Amino acid sequence: MYKKLPPLKALRAFEASARHGSLTKAAEELFVSAGAVSQQVKLLEEFIDQPLFERRHRQIVLTETGKLLMPGVSAAFDQIQLSVDKVMHHQRAKPLTISAAPAFAGRWLVPRLQSFNQQYPEIDVRIDTSCGLSDLVHSDIDVGIRFGSGHYPGLQSDFLSCQEVFPVCAPGLVKPETPLKNPDDLQHYQLLHYDYPTPNTNWPDWQMWLAAVGSSSVESHRGLRFLEVNLLIDAAIQGQGVALAGSISVEAALASGALIRPFEMSIPLDLAYYFVAHESKIHQPAISFFRKWLLEEISSDQNT
Repeated sequence: MYKKLPPLKALRAFEASARHGSLTKAAEELFVSAGAVSQQVKLLEEFIDQPLFERRHRQIVLTETGKLLMPGVSAAFDQIQLSVDKVMHHQRAKPLTISAAPAFAGRWLVPRLQSFNQQYPEIDVRIDTSCGLSDLVHSDIDVGIRFGSGHYPGLQSDFLSCQEVFPVCAPGLVKPETPLKNPDDLQHYQLLHYDYPTPNTNWPDWQMWLAAVGSSSVESHRGLRFLEVNLLIDAAIQGQGVALAGSISVEAALASGALIRPFEMSIPLDLAYYFVAHESKIHQPAISFFRKWLLEEISSDQNT
């Protein structure tokens, strides 16, 4: 336990006054009046019950007691400054770690990160991809982008975007002799499946989509299966079959023409993408800047 210490303001006023040999110059450094500095020095003198300065005309000189006190006080403030500098340097050097679902990270976030880097070049970014909700309190993960209900106790969540699921394929996959005019025509093509890794999910499969459009002639369970969305989309772009994919995952590929939608029918999902961060961290500069940028990017996409 520390013994009772004098007020920090009084010590700061004493140290600055002793270093400058002037109450006026100390006041300029501390952005207060000379009278305020004098009052703080007086409080310190009362605390130790001894004078610290001899007050001469327009000058102050340390007493023997002041000379004895000054080295320790000065060294203490130097150590405090050194510790603060270390913490600030560590905070600046620490990258902003974003945990995101693989599909969102690979198909939406990474292609847009250059925009964030241009706006905030001082913030380094590290991407961590996973489908589970990371520990945003005790781990080094700063923020998460998650696909779910938006209910995350203890975390602040911001709605980003809904999802809908529909078939996509490479434009060169469709042949004149086997056109994709209606869903029954899918019987002539290999189906690409995404096996969602979390049990009891609401993510629709081919059986659900085909039932929704009234098709019964397609074997919905046949085809290639993937546990990773990016592999599913890559296989579709390469012309290996028709994939049932989420809108966010294929947004860029549809815009570039790498994929097409052979049918307009889609299934909306109850789940959506959310930005999440712990309430105690949400106002940290790097997190706040990323959240602002992300919401603006999402809004820009929805308005185009």
